[in-house]
Amino acid sequence: MATIVLYDQPGCRPSLRAMDFFRARGIAFTARDVTADEDAAAALAALGVNATPKIVIDGVVRVGFSPRGFEGRDDGEAGVVAPSPRRR
Repeated sequence: MATIVLYDQPGCRPSLRAMDFFRARGIAFTARDVTADEDAAAALAALGVNATPKIVIDGVVRVGFSPRGFEGRDDGEAGVVAPSPRRR
C-alpha cells in the first residue's frame, strides 16, 4: 500500500479538501501540521516549497490539491489512489 503524507496547517482549505477526499475513499494518510510540529516544518522545507497542502505519495511530491488530479486513478491496491500526471 502506498504511503501518503499530507503536510498541512490550520485554515488551509485545500488541505481540508484533500483530507476529506482521502477519508471519503477510505485512503490511509498521515497529516502533519507544520505549525505544531517542528519536524514536519523541517521536512516541508526540505522538499523545497513552503506551501500547503503538500502531498507526498511514495516519495512523489505534489503541491496543492485538486480532486481532478486524483479521481479515477487506482494503482491496483484497494483504497489507494495515485495522482494523475500533471498537464502543462
